[in-house]
Amino acid sequence: MAKAATKLGISHPAISKTISDIEGTLGVRLLDRGSQGTELTAHGEVLRRCGINIFDEMQQGLNSLEYLSDPNSGEVRLGCTDIILNSLVPPIVQRFSKEHPGVQLDVKFANPGEHQVQQLRERKIDLLMTRAPGPQDDFQSEILFDEPFVFVVGANSQLREPDEVRSRIS
Repeated sequence: MAKAATKLGISHPAISKTISDIEGTLGVRLLDRGSQGTELTAHGEVLRRCGINIFDEMQQGLNSLEYLSDPNSGEVRLGCTDIILNSLVPPIVQRFSKEHPGVQLDVKFANPGEHQVQQLRERKIDLLMTRAPGPQDDFQSEILFDEPFVFVVGANSQLREPDEVRSRIS
C-alpha cells in the first residue's frame, strides 16, 4: 500500500480507504492482507484484468480520435517472423513510409506459433505477417501468396534423381 501511495502521490490511508470503499461497493474482498504485504484475491485479479482492458480500450479510442483529426498520423505495430523480417518487410516499410510519412511503423519480431496470435489478442501488435496460423474466431486472416515448397540440390549431387526416375514421377 505504501508503494502504491508513493507512486500515485497520495497518502497511504487514502489508498486503503479507496480500496475498502470499492470492496464495500462490490461486496467482495479484492486483497488478502498479511504480514508479507497484500495479494490480489481471485476477485481482485478479475477487476485488475478488466481495468487493463478498460484503459487499453480508452487508449485505442484516443488513438482513433487522433487519426480522425490527422489521417497521416498514428502508429502501426507489425509483428513478423525472422525470415519475413529479413525478406519481405524492408520493401514494405520503404513503400509504406513513402506513402504515409506521418505514420510510425513499428516492426516487432514475433516468435512463430500461438504466441504470435496472443500478441494480436493482447494488442501488442496490430498486424501479423506469418505462415497461416490456422483459422481463428476472433480475427481475420488473408493469404498473401501461395508458395510451394521445393527441394533443391546441385546438378551433381548424389541426392539428385536420375532423369528416368524424374520422368516417371512427373
